[in-house]
Amino acid sequence: MESNTKSATWRLAVAYGLPNFGLAILLGPVQGLLQGYFTKNYDVKLEQIAWIFIMAPLLAGVVDPWVGLVSDHYRDRFWGRRSWLVGGAALSLFCTYHLFIVPSDLTVAYCGFWVILGFIAWTISEITYNAWGTELTSDYDSRTRIFSYKSAMGFIGTLIFLALPNLVTLYQIHVQGVPAAQTSRDFTPLSMHVSFWFLAIAMPVFVMVALWVCPGGSHVRKTQRKRPLEVVRVLFSNKSMLVFMATFATLGISGGMQTAMGYLHLSTYLRLGQDASLIYTIACLSYLLGVPVWNRVAAARGRHVALMIGLSINIVLFVALGLLQPSSGEAAWLGKPPVFWQYLIILCGLNFSQVVYYSLSPAIVGDISDAAMLETKEDQSATYFAAYTFIYKLSIGTGLWLALYMAGAVFGFNPKAEVQAETAALGIKTMMGFVPAALVAISIGILLFYPITRAKYLEIQERIKGLGMKVED
Repeated sequence: MESNTKSATWRLAVAYGLPNFGLAILLGPVQGLLQGYFTKNYDVKLEQIAWIFIMAPLLAGVVDPWVGLVSDHYRDRFWGRRSWLVGGAALSLFCTYHLFIVPSDLTVAYCGFWVILGFIAWTISEITYNAWGTELTSDYDSRTRIFSYKSAMGFIGTLIFLALPNLVTLYQIHVQGVPAAQTSRDFTPLSMHVSFWFLAIAMPVFVMVALWVCPGGSHVRKTQRKRPLEVVRVLFSNKSMLVFMATFATLGISGGMQTAMGYLHLSTYLRLGQDASLIYTIACLSYLLGVPVWNRVAAARGRHVALMIGLSINIVLFVALGLLQPSSGEAAWLGKPPVFWQYLIILCGLNFSQVVYYSLSPAIVGDISDAAMLETKEDQSATYFAAYTFIYKLSIGTGLWLALYMAGAVFGFNPKAEVQAETAALGIKTMMGFVPAALVAISIGILLFYPITRAKYLEIQERIKGLGMKVED
């Protein structure tokens, strides 16, 4: 039977992307917000949190290959890929409860346990969720569309999460009558409580919509059981995967460093904590503006070329981010200091250009697994996504650990201090801007060796179709 080469409709793409509305919130705060939130509001140190975020992906990574192997082998059982998405999403929601609604005497052990279990839960859902997406269509532009819509739904979920502190504050002031001086527009235990209950309602609904609208997808007629070491050998003999993993690992370390320091850089160093929710909310809109733009670039030039263009823009903006200084008495515009507007413009540009990173990477891994299918005659898409997920977690964790440890132990950055020492300021600017810019430049150089162009991809799909390798659910 022919492989699924028909175009994916907007209805299918939106329905497939809906679960990421919640999954992006579940993952994003864990890596981008909680380390700053915990160190500012509870009795834990940056160096302690740093070790959690390097150990979590390592320990959770033990699960990654098994999820991929078992998902590929039992592709036709237990409702296929979709059953893994349901189980992983449910476990993720359970972990989020314990990370968003924490005890007042928060300990490092508590943080470590729930962060590690949260990484495992995300692994279970994300690996099979991405593999399912590649099986919905093998049309080049439709695959880009499907993963772009997935990213867009994640950005919308993140946008609402980031806006909640402002919405909670407005509710307190105008409905409950709480004096404005007693409220905070920063991320607080109250806004985190509200965020969880919002997720608890939205997440199950969106997962059910995706299951109802989207088919099971196409897959290879028969798979054979493989041992983990054999899978590792197959992965490391694939040039396309090696190039992409090296690129992605370098980008991940860069992203991890910025993820670790982003909230602290904004709220503590630039002293814009009260504006954090507003800035993040406005800047998040630029993610959505970037989705159709990068779809067009990918359609015209190819996915990996679009990725290189977006990353090139990132380099300039990363350097600009590292050059920012806290405001010191300059005239305000619309009630905000100059650094507010400078940061907002840079962050909007970064979000716009980083869409390409989030939306095209899963589609590229799908291309690589399709190319490998011709060599092995087996569907190992979940195994490839397991490798992708593991590299993502490990590199992000490495970047998080490096930035948090260096900022706290080496440069002496103190999240609770109102004014930072010169060495601490230098450390956070270096970890936030200059080192990430250099890493992104290296990743672009690696990506130049990526071999699967649009023409090559179409050739691969024609050969798969000619061999009649895939069947439809």
